Amino acid sequence: MPRICEECNQEYFRWCKPYNLTHFKNDFDKWTSKNEKTYKFTHDAQLNADDYDKAIEWILYDRFQDIKHIAKGGFGTIYYAEWIDGNFMAIYLRTMTDYSSIRFYGITKDPENHNI
Repeated sequence: MPRICEECNQEYFRWCKPYNLTHFKNDFDKWTSKNEKTYKFTHDAQLNADDYDKAIEWILYDRFQDIKHIAKGGFGTIYYAEWIDGNFMAIYLRTMTDYSSIRFYGITKDPENHNI
């Protein structure tokens, strides 16, 4: 059943694209990955997202707390963290040593070792 967006008054089902595009565009100047390819990739993904599970965000590393090492394997290291500004959900950070196809919500960079 469709809903009406409280911000833009448009009908939507799971994702109000006009509202979210405005939100993303307004935040473009508020962050940078300091890596042009990552920056462009994130912007393009945000502008082309047509559902909430297809949108990604650049998340500043300092917006995570209670970071705990979970496991290390052949593809990288996995950490658990709480996202200070995010939804109430478990966040798992993955440092990748072998890039493969994975589902993810956002991207960040460790300020100490600069791993993305």
